[in-house]
Amino acid sequence: MKPRITIPDLQDNGRRAYRLEVTSEDLIQVHIDDQAIEVRNLSATGMAFVSHHPFVDTTVAAHIAFTLNTRSVRMDCNLKLVRKVGQVWCADFEGLSLMEQKLLSQFITQCQASAIRKDARS
Repeated sequence: MKPRITIPDLQDNGRRAYRLEVTSEDLIQVHIDDQAIEVRNLSATGMAFVSHHPFVDTTVAAHIAFTLNTRSVRMDCNLKLVRKVGQVWCADFEGLSLMEQKLLSQFITQCQASAIRKDARS
């Protein structure tokens, strides 16, 4: 007889990618309706952010800007709002090209490497 294993309180969040906890050292800016939002975490498939702006639609246009090495990157996409917990919104990216997805992944890797180097120096 095979043992039955249960893991309580385990819920699938739907995001199947590494999440970068964004810090002030990670140079990324996101705007929705010309208002800057505070990014909490970021992955290649979506993001969590804080906004006091009430959203009516389930999909909103976003402008994302970040620095990859010395190159400034700007991309426009849609954020599909998945859920809200307190003031934190969770959203999936829509409309990113393959190149934009690659650039976003490279930015996340760059931030990880920077955090690892910082911890190694401490």
